[in-house]
Amino acid sequence: MNTEQRRKLILDKLEQEEIVKTQDLMSTFKASESTIRRDLTVLEEAGKIVRIHGGARGVDLYDFSLSVEQKFLTHKEEKNKIGQHAASIVKDGDLIFLDSSTTIGEMIPYLAGKKIKAVTNSPVHAQTCYQYQIPVYMIGGELKQATDAIIGAVANKQISEFFFNRAFLGMNGIHLDFGFSTPDPEEALLKRIIIQQAIKSYVLADESKFNRITFAHVAPLDEATIISTDLEAEESKAYHRKATLVIV
Repeated sequence: MNTEQRRKLILDKLEQEEIVKTQDLMSTFKASESTIRRDLTVLEEAGKIVRIHGGARGVDLYDFSLSVEQKFLTHKEEKNKIGQHAASIVKDGDLIFLDSSTTIGEMIPYLAGKKIKAVTNSPVHAQTCYQYQIPVYMIGGELKQATDAIIGAVANKQISEFFFNRAFLGMNGIHLDFGFSTPDPEEALLKRIIIQQAIKSYVLADESKFNRITFAHVAPLDEATIISTDLEAEESKAYHRKATLVIV
């Protein structure tokens, strides 16, 4: 069996099973651990699988997995570090955009006391800004409860009438070849408009968002600075070659 056949069979196996284990693949294909790891690495880089501890799972392009409440609790420490660093970038006099991402929400307490104005498409972020006495505008449109995001034609029109010194965005997928992506095409369009309206854009993302592709493309990697926490050395080098990556 050649390499391409084995990799195709790995994908076929994932069509039938939610998760495949490295040890099971070694046994099935009578291959070494290094061979199977290499196969999984190549398939992940091509956006066809997602590596997990001890194996791999299929790509969830629409990302039904977690509610806003669950996302708030995952990678909490990493998100706080990312949010704190992102807030330190904001200068007095800035007009900023705050996306509906839970990681963006971690920024808000660290913005308190700065002479800024914020625009957001998140009712929760708007309320938090109010609590910290940060002047905030909230755009109108349809509320998507699954992500706490205001989206749609009204939101797009309003955002296109603003300009920002800095925009801070969340993404569901960050991939070397496929760039930034998010599950909802309407959210993807809104994020794209925000990037166009900002002098500088930042994507705040913990390590779980890397090497992932979701349904709707937002922008190439070079259109925003990525702020994240520790990545594996080789992975970090690869992203440094394609994007502006800040590790905190």
